[in-house]
Amino acid sequence: MAATTELTVKAAYHISAFSWYAFIVNCLAAKDGEDLPAGIFVYGGPWKYLTFLNLVSLSAALFSSCLFPGKQTESPLKKCNDFLFSVFGFPVGMFVVLLFWTIFAYDRELVYPASIDSFFPPWINHAMHTFVLPISLGELLVQPHTYPQQKHALAALTLVGLAYLSWILWVYVSVGVWVYPLLGHFSPAGLAAFFFFNMSVVTLLYTLGDKLNSLVWSKKQSSQKSRQQSLSVNPSLFVLHSRKGKSKLTEPEKRPPLPMSNISNHFCLRRFLYEAQKRPIYYCKISETFNESQ
Repeated sequence: MAATTELTVKAAYHISAFSWYAFIVNCLAAKDGEDLPAGIFVYGGPWKYLTFLNLVSLSAALFSSCLFPGKQTESPLKKCNDFLFSVFGFPVGMFVVLLFWTIFAYDRELVYPASIDSFFPPWINHAMHTFVLPISLGELLVQPHTYPQQKHALAALTLVGLAYLSWILWVYVSVGVWVYPLLGHFSPAGLAAFFFFNMSVVTLLYTLGDKLNSLVWSKKQSSQKSRQQSLSVNPSLFVLHSRKGKSKLTEPEKRPPLPMSNISNHFCLRRFLYEAQKRPIYYCKISETFNESQ
């Protein structure tokens, strides 16, 4: 019953979160081609914004999580899901939220000019830059993920970071517009330092996600293991004696042996004792070790 409830909660969460972000991504993509403020979607549309790219990767991770609501599997698709969420979805999503609202609080014109408020209402802004945090944390709590080796994760983050930096520079060289107005205030050396600072923050957030995932799911797994051990019964603790003796049992009284190896919880124990009463048994001893475990 508990397992069924857990699967239902996971499925409901993943379907709801994926549907929400599929809707947001579609809304943003539909804005491409509209009469927006100069430079907003020029050359590349929404695909040049880290926020939009993160929403796409997070939506893909949530969608693939819908396919694995139960236990972890070793399928290639599940491994891709774990890699996508652990390396990109969670750390980049957390980074977008932290950096955006930090700069927004300092001077919103550097990252989200007031001129676009009439095109992107506040609820879309929060969907892109606020709700990512609770949804990413929720995914970490409801679905276990296998994190890759740190060197592989850092290599992937570095590669993707360099690719995105190259994409930003290409957009600027092509149309003379920075993706984010903030970048126009940096010198080349300052831009490089800003990039390395951002990569350091993303790396720390990746490590944080790894630690949280291990902390949450190691506790849950140890709790489940302890509960299973408390319900387990060692068949060797039972000693049965026949009242008449095996040689004196008549043919109709003979029954197939009890499946002692299957006694693993309280239900099986009660079933065992019930079946034992049907036999000519006068002694059934349960070790004190079992009594103490209750």
